[in-house]
Amino acid sequence: MVAPSGEVKIKLFLLFRVDSKICAIPVQHVVKVLLPVALIEIPEDLHLIRGYINYHGTILPVLDLHKYFTGRSVDISRHHKFIVISKDSAGAVVVVDEIVGIQELTRSSVIKPHGLIEDIAYWKDTPVILLGLSRLFELTYEVLPPDRDGMESVKINGNNQKG
Repeated sequence: MVAPSGEVKIKLFLLFRVDSKICAIPVQHVVKVLLPVALIEIPEDLHLIRGYINYHGTILPVLDLHKYFTGRSVDISRHHKFIVISKDSAGAVVVVDEIVGIQELTRSSVIKPHGLIEDIAYWKDTPVILLGLSRLFELTYEVLPPDRDGMESVKINGNNQKG
């Protein structure tokens, strides 16, 4: 498969595999790649949120993209990787099967953003799903209406925080 005409070189991306799909996020939003650590489990299903980790004193949600792409959660093992990401003041962790590498990609710009998919790029003639971090964080951080005391609460991955 070749990239469509009018291709544009874009910034560097971290490529990774989730199930059979190659996905990418801009490297400037990657904080670190970790080996899996123990999760703070959650008793309820919060869509993509699998649990939380304590990353240097900050509690971050762990997002399961397997559930987004396949409809089922992955059994996290020592073979998986955790990618710590941040955008603006938000942070999260993404569970992936494999780190492919860092690449400059050719963007297709032929699709409209849909769900977590912002666009498609090409790497070695293979389509790569460019993930929309804004949408990913929208699924994770949600502002709630003010409480009775007038204080706005921010729902951070299922936990109310007064602001």
